[in-house]
Amino acid sequence: AMAFPVRDVSALPFRAPTTDEALFGDMADMHVERLGMRPGVDAGILSDYFKVGSRGEESLLLPVVLAPPPEGHLPKRAPQSFDISARCLPLPSDGVVVWRELGRWVFALSEEGQPLHFQALAATKLGEDAGREIRLSLSQLQIQGLIDKPPKHCFVWLGEGEAAPLDDELAGLGLSFGGVATVAAKPAPVIPDQPSQLLPADVRAERMAKRKKQQAITAVVVGVLAYLGVIGWAAWVLFQERKRVAEISKDYDEVAPLVEGINSHTQKWDELQPVTDLKHWPVELMLNCSKARPDQGLRLERAEVFNQLNITDQGNKELVRSIRLQGKADELEQVNTFNLNLKDS
Repeated sequence: AMAFPVRDVSALPFRAPTTDEALFGDMADMHVERLGMRPGVDAGILSDYFKVGSRGEESLLLPVVLAPPPEGHLPKRAPQSFDISARCLPLPSDGVVVWRELGRWVFALSEEGQPLHFQALAATKLGEDAGREIRLSLSQLQIQGLIDKPPKHCFVWLGEGEAAPLDDELAGLGLSFGGVATVAAKPAPVIPDQPSQLLPADVRAERMAKRKKQQAITAVVVGVLAYLGVIGWAAWVLFQERKRVAEISKDYDEVAPLVEGINSHTQKWDELQPVTDLKHWPVELMLNCSKARPDQGLRLERAEVFNQLNITDQGNKELVRSIRLQGKADELEQVNTFNLNLKDS
């Protein structure tokens, strides 16, 4: 996380006439808009708000507005989140805190451990001028009803290696501030439990570009996975079909000799049809002819039976069935009788 210095942030605390947290965002935006501090729409997310505490049916809210960072002032590799330095320090609740930050003196006031107000001082060194600035800011907070009475203790935090202020500077600071000023070691910063939503435009644009790139990569990966899935499904279907064909081929190989034998037998039986068909059996026909003869006077000398397939000139098959009889009769009446008997048989 990266913490912006106090000098780059405007703290705009106010009392919200509600405890409904769903309304805090809109009320904070209206407060910032009323003060003319609303950042441009193309500047990124440069405003946020934090709940400081509650007083009966009212809530203390701290909207903050970040000045647009100059080009090139942000690190090349953007951090995961942004915050404010005053929110990263464990502020005491029994006084104001003054510390040096990037060459500027800043001060902060907290309530219940949460920052209520912070600002950079115009004074270049500690003393009466710095004390008057702090007292003026505290008076404004008291007029707005944000604090009941100004604190009487001022802690001057010193980082490692920083020179302590002179005794007369501390005395002038305490006198102008309206209380006592003492020196204390500056504690180590701690990342707040509730991160801010601040996001400068450059970083937001970079994240949006990364997000679009990631979405494009995700879409490509999903497409590739879908393509591979289709290929896998097709391969599985092909495998199942091949397996089924193999099983059918195995079954066919088992019954093929039997089928071939049946087909061969059927073919041979069809070839014998001219002599096996009961309706045109030559022996049966000859028996009918014998029965059709009159009792006397007619003799059969020769019989020619035709019962076979004939191939025409056009290649068509036709079944030729006929019987030709030769004989002798004593009288014509005997021949007519034979003819009638043969038709009736």
